Amino acid sequence: LRGPFIGATSFKYRGEALTVMNANRTSLEHTLGVDLLYYHHRYRSFVFVQYKRMTPSRDGPVFRPQGATYHAELARMREADEATRLTTAPLTPDDYRLWPRAFFFKLCPDVELDADATQLIKGMYLPLDYWDVLSAAGERGPRGGIVISYDSARRWINNTLFVELV
Repeated sequence: LRGPFIGATSFKYRGEALTVMNANRTSLEHTLGVDLLYYHHRYRSFVFVQYKRMTPSRDGPVFRPQGATYHAELARMREADEATRLTTAPLTPDDYRLWPRAFFFKLCPDVELDADATQLIKGMYLPLDYWDVLSAAGERGPRGGIVISYDSARRWINNTLFVELV
């Protein structure tokens, strides 16, 4: 694959191929609002993920959605989500999607990165539409801002399930 990626790598397992592309700080991130793109070759399926770092707090790691960059990324994600949403019924089993949408946030606790790590960073994946629900009805911090934490999210997709679903 060629393109405006910082890096891309492909994985093969039991005849399936998946390519993961890092689009952080590229024109793709500025278009889609995401950091990573996952492409499943057999199903011709993309999944897009915007990573956000949680900050330590007294009650555990939290993310406070705020700032111009966050709002611009969110707007781009919503626009691209609307443009890529499946609107037709699948014609073959390979066309079927468990979920017709492709955009997720992943919130990760603030940890020191290990360049030699072979595992995904711990965290929680939240579909964009669930993100909107959490943001609208979410927990408020001491100054009235939205706070998303493991407790307030209540449910999310963990690394293992995300890998299996992708």
